[in-house]
Amino acid sequence: MSHSSTLISTLELRVTPSMDVIQEIEPDVREVLLVGESFFMELPEPDLRDQVDAATAEYIAEQVLPLAPDERRRALDELLRPVVAQAVEACRRADRVGQRSVEAQRRLLRAQTDGGCWMAPLEESADALMSEAAELLILAHQRCQEAHGVSRAVGLAHRDKAWTPYSAAETTDWLVAAGEADQARRAAAM
Repeated sequence: MSHSSTLISTLELRVTPSMDVIQEIEPDVREVLLVGESFFMELPEPDLRDQVDAATAEYIAEQVLPLAPDERRRALDELLRPVVAQAVEACRRADRVGQRSVEAQRRLLRAQTDGGCWMAPLEESADALMSEAAELLILAHQRCQEAHGVSRAVGLAHRDKAWTPYSAAETTDWLVAAGEADQARRAAAM
């Protein structure tokens, strides 16, 4: 069993769905792109996270911000909770079917090596599980991107910050400045 599978199995028993859980179990985008290309599957829009972020921010501005503070906090939490739960469940399903697909491929390989059995049903089963695993992996990626988008908009609203579109350049500038400040702090401490 892979590290990811072990982590997901453990999480199923112990952890409430959260963005931290999503960050631990979400599919690697490189794997998603490879699977999508290999199976000729349509992938979610590359800017899906940003689209969901913007749409959620608009909804929050119109429907949630006018509410009283306590009601606003509850509404924001309720906005995020189901999206996160769907993303975690999509990752769990993708992992379970992925494991079944790997096992079906192993059975097929053993049967091909050992011989003496009818291959067609094993091949059909392995192919069907592989296709289903690919579809579920892409769906899990999509659900995680949606959760990240909703989470950003909800997080800004929780902190009473004005929503602005995500900017990779601004994030990079902030990270560089933080790194330089840390280096300066360390140099001064020497």
